[in-house]
Amino acid sequence: RWYEIENINATPSLRQSGTMVDPAATNAARFWVPSVAVNGQGHMLIGASAANSTNLRLSTAYAGRFATDPLGTTQPHALLTTATQSYTSPGGDNPMRWGDYSMTSVDPDDNMTFWTVQEYGLTTNLYAVRVYKILAPPPAPISSVSPSTVNTSTTQNLVVTGTSPAGQGFYDPGAGFTRRLAATVSGAGVTVNSVTFNSPTQVTVNMTVAPNATVGPRTLTITNPDGQFVTTTITIAIPNVVINGNVTLGDLIPDENGRLVSWAIYQGSTLVINSPWVLGPSGSYSITLSGLADGDYSILFKGSHWLTKKIAFTVSGPVVNNVNGTLVNGDVDGDDEVGPGDFGLLATAFLSVDGDPNWNPEADLDGDGEVGPGDFSILATNFLLTGDTP
Repeated sequence: RWYEIENINATPSLRQSGTMVDPAATNAARFWVPSVAVNGQGHMLIGASAANSTNLRLSTAYAGRFATDPLGTTQPHALLTTATQSYTSPGGDNPMRWGDYSMTSVDPDDNMTFWTVQEYGLTTNLYAVRVYKILAPPPAPISSVSPSTVNTSTTQNLVVTGTSPAGQGFYDPGAGFTRRLAATVSGAGVTVNSVTFNSPTQVTVNMTVAPNATVGPRTLTITNPDGQFVTTTITIAIPNVVINGNVTLGDLIPDENGRLVSWAIYQGSTLVINSPWVLGPSGSYSITLSGLADGDYSILFKGSHWLTKKIAFTVSGPVVNNVNGTLVNGDVDGDDEVGPGDFGLLATAFLSVDGDPNWNPEADLDGDGEVGPGDFSILATNFLLTGDTP
């Protein structure tokens, strides 16, 4: 029989009690000389001698209950040893002594592993004492991690949530114990700063991801103080980067708002990404990119009849501001230089307006709705200039 008494320092009262019993109809084992312990998780274990009247000699067994079991219940027993030889005390005691050795305790390093010491019949008329290590249930199977993606150059809390079948759960014994709840992440570039126990089904892992950490899936391992562990997969990713600035379209009379430009980002001479973009009021833009690691880059803007403009910038965080530049006007034929071909096209469209047979919108350099002397002046000023290259 076992009993749990609570309120020891106030008014003691019985919380629950139960029995370690073999329900077998025949050859049922009998248990005696028990010892009991409860670990920091609230799991209980009883160690005892065991035998029956026919085929089970002086053996050992244990039974227990998980903290989540219904009150008063005891789980089915399990045999630790199964002796088959009879025992008679060589000292001729009547009755024969048995049971000086029975102790069940909790490991002082982790407050969860059970150790039970029991006496059993080793061979005919010879007894022995054996020490058994019985592990608590393993950690909770992980059902989710939030967030499951962690960006480089960040320090992030990850909430790891699990389920709790058959008494399984996360556990941390607290300060003063040698072994504690722990977490690791596979691969280089990730440092686990702390692991916080929230409940048997939830822990919080704080980690820092280096700027140069390799992106992709990683294995996150949560290890209980007794060494049992569970794993799940998280992803290391490069964070989104927002690039803000203004593009001035040189010699344009109206506002740049609504004008289409193309842009391309390079790292050195390697193209990273490119796309068209519609400018906002006064040429403002804001581009959100994923997969852009910290480092030095250049962005190249190209307007319809403007030369390519290269602007250098450095990414060292999630936002890059004031990436500004002015594009040179006069590239009527779109070959990224101002030359004789542009003069020829402008001359053909000279004095035309929209709707005229010779109208060419690319020759209307200043955007005033006609091709006139002002456009020739812009082209002459920028003659023989060429666009930037990566």
